[in-house]
Amino acid sequence: SQNMDWSTAKTVLDFYIRKWKKERPKNFKKFCYIGFYGGEPLLNMQLIKKIISYTEEHGEDLDFCYSMTTNGTLLHKHLEYLIDKQFILSVSMDGSREMNSYRVYNTGKGVYDDLFANLKEIQTKYPDYFEEKIEFLSVANSRNTNEGIMSFFNKEFGKSPEIHQLQSTMVANYDNWISMCRKNENIKKEDRNDQYLSDYVNLFSGNFYNHYRSLLDNLTIVKTPTGTCMPFSHRIFITARKDMIACERVGFERTLGRVTDEDIEVDFESIATFYNNMFNKFKAQCENCYIKESCEVCFLTDGQYFEKDFRCEDFYPVGHLKKCIVESLKT
Repeated sequence: SQNMDWSTAKTVLDFYIRKWKKERPKNFKKFCYIGFYGGEPLLNMQLIKKIISYTEEHGEDLDFCYSMTTNGTLLHKHLEYLIDKQFILSVSMDGSREMNSYRVYNTGKGVYDDLFANLKEIQTKYPDYFEEKIEFLSVANSRNTNEGIMSFFNKEFGKSPEIHQLQSTMVANYDNWISMCRKNENIKKEDRNDQYLSDYVNLFSGNFYNHYRSLLDNLTIVKTPTGTCMPFSHRIFITARKDMIACERVGFERTLGRVTDEDIEVDFESIATFYNNMFNKFKAQCENCYIKESCEVCFLTDGQYFEKDFRCEDFYPVGHLKKCIVESLKT
């Protein structure tokens, strides 16, 4: 593992603070979001405090919001500071002791007992903060189920976690990834059954709006293939090795730029070429897929999408949707 140094953090902060101030409309507060990821970010708390002090000193007229993804084992050591700065905490936890047993210290001991104790202490002593600022991230694996995860968090914390599939790019050995991933095709189908009718109304009726403001919006939105975010459109992830990546879920080999000693270097031409090539590769499949308007597939998070011959695992032809709607209505 490697810790980010202060010079890297300062270069990025100076770049974005200048950008945020320049783009801020007059008499309008600009909310700027800074998230910390690891490894385990609480192991580098000295740098985190220095970053926050710097933003507070140099980011006048900007409102900073801080978040952190953590395994939760060190929360008890830094809790007062995190609460004072109103950190949004995303805690990685896969459920009960058995469900969470893939998460261990470097000694091999499971982290569950320490994590659970920290969470219960926060829930008891700071209930408002726990309710408003703490969320959970779970990974589906061979030792848990969607139903088991949801039941555990509802019972213990009165919350529902985000459940993700384990990404192959985040595991060094592909065979280990296969063994850790739960074979959950049946659960996937069950989860989708209740969605077929609403998906149809959403995607094909032309009368579905996510927000009332959409009723006033006459702009034509150009939809690119897959659910991959356009680079720099939502966030940017800076690694301890000074690389710039689209987000924290993307493998470190997919860089967008690099932080130097004095500035940020980005090759926009090569980025555009790469994304356009990938979009063209997916285009034919996406055009005939019924979930293309709400697709969540990101080709940056799974190495299989870079293979010459591939087929999207989430591809569903329109005919399949109609069949599922009919079956759903029968029941």
